[in-house]
Amino acid sequence: MKERVRAILLTTDGTMLVINRIRPGIPPYQVLVGGGVESQDADLEGALLREIHEEIAGEAVNLHPFRQLENDKGETEHFYLARIGVWNFDDRTGPEFACDDRGEYLLEEVPLTVEAVDALNLMPPQLKDALLDAIRAGSLTVPVAWPAEYPSLPHGRQPPPSSGPTRGSSPGSPSRPPAVGLRPSEVVPHRPDMVEALLRTGPTLEAWPPIPC
Repeated sequence: MKERVRAILLTTDGTMLVINRIRPGIPPYQVLVGGGVESQDADLEGALLREIHEEIAGEAVNLHPFRQLENDKGETEHFYLARIGVWNFDDRTGPEFACDDRGEYLLEEVPLTVEAVDALNLMPPQLKDALLDAIRAGSLTVPVAWPAEYPSLPHGRQPPPSSGPTRGSSPGSPSRPPAVGLRPSEVVPHRPDMVEALLRTGPTLEAWPPIPC
């Protein structure tokens, strides 16, 4: 059965990235960046890094599992926390963006506050509830600055410098930052207890209707 991956992309501005979907005949709704795991993907994190690169020309680090949700088709969707430093929605390359009949895709930054997240029509609803619980508990925190080994640039103007080709890249293309686990000292030095609590919480499995494309 097909697996899917999506990312809660946290910025150093205290926001997260969502894609606002506008389609005729239905209210606007929001989804997270991500998509289906393909046969060529080495693992779930590799699939998610590919999707982030395709959908928002983005580079993310510090991937860490947040939730697992299962839809009525038996598909498991893996949600990760991740730190996003560079992206450029104008350079997206995902195949879904070439379909004229799928409505609009608008990338938005949403403040990491109860009020802002609660106002979203975020799919699936169970993920929205989990995000609100984490924000209220103080366990969903704003990451510190983009890693020192990568330049601090305006959002998405260029990717981090190449350190050699990676899986799926051609020689000379920029390599992706490594996907590593969250460390309390990197995320919230003043409240490591909050992050430790988050890291101790294993992914949960819940049922939800399939997200509309």
